[in-house]
Amino acid sequence: MPILKTHDLKPGMTLVQGVQNHAGRKLLPEGTLLTEKHILNLKAWGITEADIKVKGVGFDSTPEAVKIDPKKLAEAEKEVEALFCFSNQDHPVVIELMRLSSLNRLKKMPGMGHVNVK
Repeated sequence: MPILKTHDLKPGMTLVQGVQNHAGRKLLPEGTLLTEKHILNLKAWGITEADIKVKGVGFDSTPEAVKIDPKKLAEAEKEVEALFCFSNQDHPVVIELMRLSSLNRLKKMPGMGHVNVK
């Protein structure tokens, strides 16, 4: 089952595994059919990804992030990691800032203008 970033979640998707916050408190049980409110709450709690059930999804509906060249992404992440070297890289906000910064750097690389930074 795919693990999707919170910003790629859509209402109507079903959780394969329950979601817990960083302290271990259960936020949503497995099998939850996501609503817009669930997704907003996950983002508010700093949850960055969730394991969802996919039924009948074809290759063309794969999120854009999956179509990114892994070598270029690793290069962008390495550059961003150096910028955040004095930050707490385990903090949910810093993780999200690093993700967005990596995608932004990736978008500026030759041939990667299709990358959607969100």
